[in-house]
Amino acid sequence: MAITDHHGAQFDLQYEERSNGGIGRLGTVIYMTPREGQKYGLSLMLADKNDASSTYGQIGAAGMFEIAPDWNVEMRAGIGLSADNDLDWISAGGGLHWQATKQTQFYGHYDIASFDEQTFNATAHEVTFGVQTRLGDSPAALFAKASRDWMNGRNGADADTTIRVGVSVSLGRTGNNQPSFRVSDPMRQILRRGLY
Repeated sequence: MAITDHHGAQFDLQYEERSNGGIGRLGTVIYMTPREGQKYGLSLMLADKNDASSTYGQIGAAGMFEIAPDWNVEMRAGIGLSADNDLDWISAGGGLHWQATKQTQFYGHYDIASFDEQTFNATAHEVTFGVQTRLGDSPAALFAKASRDWMNGRNGADADTTIRVGVSVSLGRTGNNQPSFRVSDPMRQILRRGLY
C-alpha cells in the first residue's frame, strides 16, 4: 500500500493449521523506496498459537535490491521475544527472487535464529524454495513451497521438511513493483516440535 510517492506499507495476515494446533500471524513492513530498484524498512510480526499460552513477536529491518532485470536480493534481521516463557532470539536471513514471467515468480530463502537461554539453547535454520503464479489479472495467486528446517545446539532437533500449497491474495501494489518482503517466524520450528 502506497503512503507517499516514496513510502509504503506491507501487511501480511496468515493462518497455519497443524496437528498440534494452529498459529495465526500478523506481519507488517513499513518501507521507503528512495530510488528505482531499492526498498528498505522496519518489520513487525505478532503471532499466537491456538490452545496454548504462546504469544510472541519480532521486530526487525529489511532491505531489497534489484541486482539485474527481474532479479531481487532481500536481506533481513530481527530480534524477538515470547511473552509467555521469556524466550528471546536474534535472527537474520536472505532471499533471492526471480520474476520469470509477468505472472510467475520463483524464490529461495535462508533464515537463521539463535536462541540462548539457561533452559534452552539452539540455533534454528530454515531453507525455503517456492513458486507463485498469479491467476490472470486477479489479485489471487497459487503458490507452492518446500521448507527444510533443523536445529543445532544443546536443544537441537533433526531436520524436517514441510510442503505448503495454497492461494494468496495481494491487494494493492508493492514498492517499485518488487516482490513483497518475507516476514520470518523463528518460533514456528519450536512450537511445531513442542520443544519449549
